[in-house]
Amino acid sequence: MSKIVKRESQQHEKLPIDSDFYKYLEQLVTKKSYVNIKFFNDYREYYSKNAIIKNFLKKEEKEYIKLNTGDEVRLDLLVSVNDKYLPGNGFDEMNCTC
Repeated sequence: MSKIVKRESQQHEKLPIDSDFYKYLEQLVTKKSYVNIKFFNDYREYYSKNAIIKNFLKKEEKEYIKLNTGDEVRLDLLVSVNDKYLPGNGFDEMNCTC
């Protein structure tokens, strides 16, 4: 069983993020290879991008991943990376062929 790491939602409540998923993201940062990332922005618009995850950053107590495209994606708004869904976010049943 994996550990739970606290994360913040858009409403500033603490929500868990699976530590195994966080470790997966860390591995992808190290590899510096292109991945498919699905996420929502702050306006709840859905995006799917192919990009390299450059690093993690923290702004205003929220964690982000920085992409080589210049996008900064909040961890609590991630849907999936390479079709690996963020556990517990409720999007694992979501399917979009856009």
